[in-house]
Parts: sequence; structure tokens; C-alpha cells
Amino acid sequence: MELFDFISNEDFRASLEKDYQELDSCLKAEAWKATHVLAGSIIEAVLIDYLVAEGHINIAAALKLDFGKALSLCKEKKIISSKTNDLSSVIKEFRNLIHPGRIIRLNETLTKDSALVAKSLVHIVLEEVAAQKRINYGYTAEQIVAKINRDSSSDAIIPHLLKETKPIEIERLLIKILPQSYMSSFEEEYTPDYLGPSLIKCFWAAFNLAIEELKAKVMKKYVSILKEESERIVFSYEKAFLRAKDLKYLSEKEISLVKEHLLSRFKEDSTGELLNTLSGIGAFLKSNEVTDFVDYLVRLIIYHKNAGKKIEAKERLKSEYELASSEIDSKINARLDDWVAHFDKQSLSNFADNIKEIKSDIEFDPF
Repeated sequence: MELFDFISNEDFRASLEKDYQELDSCLKAEAWKATHVLAGSIIEAVLIDYLVAEGHINIAAALKLDFGKALSLCKEKKIISSKTNDLSSVIKEFRNLIHPGRIIRLNETLTKDSALVAKSLVHIVLEEVAAQKRINYGYTAEQIVAKINRDSSSDAIIPHLLKETKPIEIERLLIKILPQSYMSSFEEEYTPDYLGPSLIKCFWAAFNLAIEELKAKVMKKYVSILKEESERIVFSYEKAFLRAKDLKYLSEKEISLVKEHLLSRFKEDSTGELLNTLSGIGAFLKSNEVTDFVDYLVRLIIYHKNAGKKIEAKERLKSEYELASSEIDSKINARLDDWVAHFDKQSLSNFADNIKEIKSDIEFDPF
């Protein structure tokens, strides 16, 4: 729920979202008293939480703060406007509605109009607090994703928003919010075409801003997904959020695990969807892995129907050759020679010439 996406504490945000859903239900059911109580409770909770988070008061003082004093303090600190403070008189005494005293409870008059104002006031206060939080705190992970969800042109500005985002929110984006949003998009009845690619671009923009410790944590998260999640989730995640160059953040045992998994997928991938994922794997290849690696790329180069994918596979072979050790390069050349011999034996001279050309290209060093 975007209303509360400026709240970074997930449990607190979930609680507020639930309260707001109940408020909405009460309004539809013409339960005016309940509407006022919930609206007042939401606003009070958000204001006091913000006052504590920003260091205006401590928790002990917050526990003694009533709604009226919270409003006054927020007005004084310019968290809410004077106009909003004045409008809040509609629910300023909302606690009286559940007061045990008969006279106090009966003294409050409730109408549909005041209930509608109470709900509108929730929106006004949330908007003003969110604006102040952006100034003092920057953007939350939820706000970044919400921007992507509602703006197909957000790719250009997301890197700028990320620079105004605190490291803790960058971490939440990479570890949970972006992957979760990306996976959830597959479950939606309708997902705009731009959404998936935009979420992926945001992930890599955030990853590039992350400190080394966080990058390592992201890679450890992938390993846990690989070990624990379903095939669908693993394949979707690694296609979007894994690049082999980042294996350097893992232990030798974890690197072996990931490579074994990726190599096992080569025989099943005729579409080339792993080409981006393999970026940088050349630096980590072992001698016994070269055959599977080369065969995967050669099959794409020779048999893929899409000319763009053929070119992409050629470029991947060349770039990984440049990253590999001289020993691995020799193994790659030998495997390419095997393919040339295979095609020559079958009188497929065009295919053989294609491989020879690739071999010549990757061996060429102008320096």
C-alpha cells in the first residue's frame, strides 16, 4: 500500500496498512465512530513514530504524549502545516469515543461528513510526513519500487533517487524489496511490459552503489535461494539478479556449487537466457568445465534462429576468453577445434568456417 511506503519498519507499516483497511471497511459500513477512532489512531501513531525517529522526543516522552500535544509538537517542528493541524480538530478528541465515562462519550457527535473528513485527514497527514521524511531521510525501498510501478519512464531518474537513499534502504532494496516485487509481478493478472526490465535496471544501479560487504550479502542471499527455493524462483532470480563476475564474493565451496548449477542448465537452455548471467564466468572456469561452457555457446551461435542472440553468444565467448587464464584459453581453443572437425566430418563447411572465424577473432590481440 503506497500510502505507507515511507515507513521503513516493515512490522509497523503492516500494522498501519491493516488499520487503514479496517478504516475503509468501517466507512463503507457507515460505522462513523469506528472510522474516527481508527483515523485518529493511525495519525497519532505516524506522528509520534516520526517524532521519535527524528530525535525530537525519546520513547519515554512519547509514551506520555497525547494526540493534541503530538499535533502541536509536529506543527512546531514544521512536520505538518498549520492548516492540517487545524483540520485535525475533527478527530482531536477521538479517544473520547472509547472513554469509559458516559458523559464524555455521549458528548461527541459523529456524522458521515466528519468521518469522510477523518479519512481525508489521514491522507493529508501521511503526505506531509512522507515529504518531510524524504527531506531528512531520503527514499525508502518501498518508495523507489512504487515509483517504478507507477511510472514507465522512471529508468532515467531512478539512479538519481538511489543517490538520495540511505545505505540501509539500498540493502533492503537488494536483499528483499526488488526481488520480491520482481517475483510478485509474475503472479499478477496484468503486468506492464516495462516493469520487469525496470526492476532489474534498478537492482543493478543499486548494486553498483553498494559497499563490498553488501554485495557479498546479496550473493549469499542468492546461494540461499539456490539451496532452498523452487526451480521457478531460482531460474527467475538468477536470470535477473545474478552475474557470474560477482562469484568473487563467495567462498570456493559456494563458487563450485553455483558453477555446477549453471553448467547443468546449459543443456536445457536453447534460448540463450543465461548469456547475461554468465557475464564474467571466464575468470572462474576450471579445465573440466570448459567443454560444457564452449558447447553451450557454440550451439547458440550455430543453431539459434535469432541473429541478435548469435552475435550475443559470440561476444560472450570472446569476453570470457579474455578473462580466462592462458590454460583455460588453450582448452577453449582445443574445444573449438573439436567443433570444426565435427562439422567438417559432416560436410557442414559453413558451420566449420563460422567456428574458425570465431576462433581467429578471439585469438586476435592487437596489442
